[in-house]
Amino acid sequence: MIPILLLVFFFHLADASIPQKPLTSQNQHGPSIASATENANLLFNAIYSSMRQWGSSVQHNGMSFFPASIPEGTLLYHGSAVPDRPIGLEWLAFEIPHAEMFSVGFRRIRNRTDGGRSSESAENHVEFLDPRNMSPQYLWALEEPPNYERVPGYLQIYQVNRPLKVLYLDGMAAAKCSRGTLDSQDLLLLNLTKGDFAERERAEGLCALGEKWGVEGFIRMECGFELIKCDFSDGLDVISHKLRPNLDEPAGWNDIFLLDFVRDIANRYQGIDGGRVHLDYSSMVSAYFYPANLSNPAEDPGQWKLPRLVASEEEVLRRIKSDVELAVKDWKPTVGVDWQGVADMIVKRYSARLQWMASGMPQRTFLLQTNMLINTFIDYGVSESQDPVTVCSEHYLQPVQLVTETDRLLEAGFKTVTRRICSTIFEVRRSLLEKQKDDNINEDDDVSAEMELIRDLTTWLDWSDWKTCGQCELDEVCLIAIFPFGTVEDHYQYVSLVSFLRSRFVLKVVRRFVLSSPPSMISVLLNISV
Repeated sequence: MIPILLLVFFFHLADASIPQKPLTSQNQHGPSIASATENANLLFNAIYSSMRQWGSSVQHNGMSFFPASIPEGTLLYHGSAVPDRPIGLEWLAFEIPHAEMFSVGFRRIRNRTDGGRSSESAENHVEFLDPRNMSPQYLWALEEPPNYERVPGYLQIYQVNRPLKVLYLDGMAAAKCSRGTLDSQDLLLLNLTKGDFAERERAEGLCALGEKWGVEGFIRMECGFELIKCDFSDGLDVISHKLRPNLDEPAGWNDIFLLDFVRDIANRYQGIDGGRVHLDYSSMVSAYFYPANLSNPAEDPGQWKLPRLVASEEEVLRRIKSDVELAVKDWKPTVGVDWQGVADMIVKRYSARLQWMASGMPQRTFLLQTNMLINTFIDYGVSESQDPVTVCSEHYLQPVQLVTETDRLLEAGFKTVTRRICSTIFEVRRSLLEKQKDDNINEDDDVSAEMELIRDLTTWLDWSDWKTCGQCELDEVCLIAIFPFGTVEDHYQYVSLVSFLRSRFVLKVVRRFVLSSPPSMISVLLNISV
């Protein structure tokens, strides 16, 4: 069997024409334009990163709830120690290797009185551990748990036979840690105060809410997206159940498996593709809409900007939970405003250009790039009929047809983001034009003040696109810390490349992009050799 070393890292449409009900009643604990505006950058990033592995790993403390549907025909995967279809609650993965991680059995060894292994057939005394409650060193075949032996399990494939009504919890909501990934579940939905809640108990609590709310499952993310399906007997057809090979067989787990697993994760950094999940942004509920105290009490400064719910008032948390219930209880799969598509257009327009400007450039290039970004919004005639900053700010929001109260809150947040982008660029342009002398630009003029304006903007925006590795070689995969594994260096300081070279995995830490935040996450070393 191939030796593997794994050190675990930082955390052991109702009808669209009907106004949305939950957010129409305003009070001191309810949603407001003021809260959406105050949290505009966080709200924008939540929309942009929804159902995307990369941004949900960088900004891992999710604060939002999205009514969602999984279309008929979607394939889902389940790993099990046995071939039988589960009864009641179990987990499904959207990617095959994610399920294959759990396609193992840990069978109890019964000893004879002389200390040997029992001669009874396995069928007469099968007793398996639940892999989801096991330490990773057992799951990843580092060692076998005491009194248990590892045996091949089964990969079960299911197909959705009708649309499934589910609730998506954003961020890295399947990461079992105390850094805030579980706040939206434990503190808000389940009213828990202890951090030692077992994963199956957590899922049972969510499904108890789902039964009352008419929700069939919950989508969360760890090293891939998963579905907690509350009742396996409804909405799923069995396609197949296939026994996995023994670990010591050539077809079994080998030195390529983990690279392929990580590659599948990386392939979903910007979305899971295939139309496998439909989010209704116009019916979402987010803590960013409410006057919640989202401060992070962590001593580590690198965690301060990540929101938490630990300091939020109970009245606000109860109101958010009530609004989540109202949002999904009578919800029917529908398509509202594609707010993520709007966010995509904004990010693609400004992301690379702002990053380039923030990195420093000669004054002439700086002015040319600034003009190229905002010329569209300026009337160079004698009189300016409209404020160009307002025209710039509202450009990508003009096609949006607002229907629900959520749409209005999201519009307020998006306008705050675009206005800050546009007003900053116009201020930089004004400052650079003042430095011109007789229409001649002095390339040696200091532009540090203008660069600082752009850097302040990018710090506030905090777009996850600015933290990627860039283009990888064919035998490399860009990897960020994702539960339950990550990189050898700090999550906030580096990303890494997992490479397959000379018949072994090599973890290379590269300084493709170094964040300004201090270290704050302990991560892992992934080192596989033959």
